Amino acid sequence: MDYIDLNLGGQLLLEELAQQACYSPFHLLRLFRDYLGETPAIYVQRLRLERAATLLQRYPKMKITDVALATGFSSAAVFSRAFRKHFAMTPKAWCKQDFWKPCGYYFYWRDQDCSDCPNRTQRSIELPEDFAVLPADSSKPEGLKDVKVVELPEINFAYTRAFGEYGPGASYPQWHKLFAWMDQHLSCRPRMMMAQAMDNPLVTLGTQCRFDAGFIVEQPLPANRFLSSKTIPAGRYLKGVFEGNAQQEAAMIRHLWSNYIPEHGLRVHPTHSGLGLVNTADYSELPKLDQQSTIVIDHYIPLLPRDSRPSIEVS
Repeated sequence: MDYIDLNLGGQLLLEELAQQACYSPFHLLRLFRDYLGETPAIYVQRLRLERAATLLQRYPKMKITDVALATGFSSAAVFSRAFRKHFAMTPKAWCKQDFWKPCGYYFYWRDQDCSDCPNRTQRSIELPEDFAVLPADSSKPEGLKDVKVVELPEINFAYTRAFGEYGPGASYPQWHKLFAWMDQHLSCRPRMMMAQAMDNPLVTLGTQCRFDAGFIVEQPLPANRFLSSKTIPAGRYLKGVFEGNAQQEAAMIRHLWSNYIPEHGLRVHPTHSGLGLVNTADYSELPKLDQQSTIVIDHYIPLLPRDSRPSIEVS
């Protein structure tokens, strides 16, 4: 999976993926269908289109050709046909960003009958009146202690992956399973816990959003039935220091993405995902996870290097 994320700009043929995973092509195809409900080809195509949609959302003046080539399409024409088939609109129409509709915790781009949605119960959850979706309140949210741009070193991350809509407390069952595994298999508590939201919830279907939860290790760990391992690249990040509950954390994240970044002229990295780091030294025991508990977390949003600028022309 991580190999695909790192190489979306390449061809990513089934034989290549099978070799990386140490499976036969037939076995890999069956695993993808059982685990994701998609073939490798459909999964790769969807990730490419979602990455392209995120690029166009963040940088609507980028050249369509540049977006196509950066996300693994052979030409702007091939990309535009695939984009229209998946999103029911052209890339240029997408760039206008006048298609958002409220859905669950976020805004959504699809025009669909939510009564048939398998997550309808979750989508229709009643939220507090002050728990607004986009646009977020421009004032500094409660619990946000400090915001600054920092450089992070390369990080080795051992993690579990779950699929589902992002939202306050949505990842707690995944964390509880991880904590139970650590109690049984680790002799000491990890120094730093970490989470990574892999997808843009304004683009990816809620049921397909990926969330990785785990801990930092000195060296990459060999994969096992429960844990996978990957390396987070070094780079420039916007760091938000936060202390509060789950709803306040969600409001803080929205504020950083929707207000702080555009107001300060920062450019989000198009291929890296945001991070959340918890220093377990701040707790006498592992953090308690419920809607009202106070959590202390550093939230990191990946930024482009200072000298990097996306193309500003529209083809």
